[in-house]
Amino acid sequence: MKDIENTKKEAPLKESPFLGLTGMGGGVASLMFAGAAAVENTIWVTGRNLYGNLGQNYDSAGISSPTQVGTTSDWIMFQGGHFDWSMGIRGVSGSADDTNGTLWAMGGQSSWGELGQNNRASYSSPTQIGTESTWKTLSTGECPMVTKTDGTLWIWGHNGRGALGDNSNVPRSSPIQVGADTDWDGDIESKFSFSSTTLAIKSTGQLWAWGDNGYGKFGNNYMNWSEYKFSSPIQIGTSTNWKAVTGGSNTSIGLKTDGTLWYWGSNGNGVSGNNFVTGSSRSSPTQIGTETTWARVQMLSTAYAYGIAATKTDGTFWVWGRNVVGSLGLNESGYAPYYSSPTQLGTDSNWHTTHWNGAYGSEGAVQAFKTDGTLWMWGENTYGSLGINDRTARSSPTQVPGSWIWWDKGQMATGFIGKKEKE
Repeated sequence: MKDIENTKKEAPLKESPFLGLTGMGGGVASLMFAGAAAVENTIWVTGRNLYGNLGQNYDSAGISSPTQVGTTSDWIMFQGGHFDWSMGIRGVSGSADDTNGTLWAMGGQSSWGELGQNNRASYSSPTQIGTESTWKTLSTGECPMVTKTDGTLWIWGHNGRGALGDNSNVPRSSPIQVGADTDWDGDIESKFSFSSTTLAIKSTGQLWAWGDNGYGKFGNNYMNWSEYKFSSPIQIGTSTNWKAVTGGSNTSIGLKTDGTLWYWGSNGNGVSGNNFVTGSSRSSPTQIGTETTWARVQMLSTAYAYGIAATKTDGTFWVWGRNVVGSLGLNESGYAPYYSSPTQLGTDSNWHTTHWNGAYGSEGAVQAFKTDGTLWMWGENTYGSLGINDRTARSSPTQVPGSWIWWDKGQMATGFIGKKEKE
């Protein structure tokens, strides 16, 4: 399979083929979105095409430059799941500016049915999930989670230790509703699932969890292994100002609306950010430092809770945890060293506070905008997931040529998403 060259040059915006980007390159797959005005969104992909998760009607070792998925231009949002599947919402009227739409999936689904097709088959091109047309927002991880316009939350896939919140441990291969509540937050970063643990924020700012509570990663003051799983949602504390959640195999990280950052669960690789490399597990949310200016946070790799990236409101970029294939951007390759407290990436203070993403499904990579409109990337690139037509990892921020803008309707576990102007 021959890679399609990215022919984007420095040119006026209307002539620049790729106009937007969000999400991360984590070494397994990357995706780009494309669109014109507010209503034309086509999807473009790079990276590892495992089980057809790039929607190309075939599997491949990797695609290192952007390649379009099909010909439709009505994608409202798109996300990648855990390693080998992707999912998106398309506008019901054929327009990408719809506020709700139909749900589509592609890739592999192990034995859990993550593609929502009532089977365990793989699909190498986008395939609709059911016939519902009121899907609103999508959040993926180990399990897909989707909200509807009525505020209900739906989930399916792997149900180890009750991760689906339906009072069972039975995998589900089609969407099931989580309880009967209609006040679930629809923001992309308000929900997260990995390693049989599910975290979700309601529109009230309350944080809820279900599934595996090993190492206290629910944050509900339990660390006794006899209380390590809950198969229906339980509230974490009484706070009503949670904004975003992320996490790894045994660690959870949360951001509050007051700009404070919190962790709970295991402290492997120093991800607690409190100057401990190992140990110091917490069974309830513990503040990371005393700063109140955190703007955004993401786990860079969930498999072993390797690293954390975060921005502050002053435009600085910070990283900590374990450096995996240069994912911390500190000009150190390989898998070392560890950073047990937030460490500033360089000295620049013009990083965009929210326009960046870190991969959470593999070894981790980062793609981030600066306020001058330039796009930068670093980290793992074995399968071409950084989308620059090579397979070379970067251990420090490297500029991506061309004119780019941010698109906030997608995230990738292992890739990035951008926009493309209508030709």
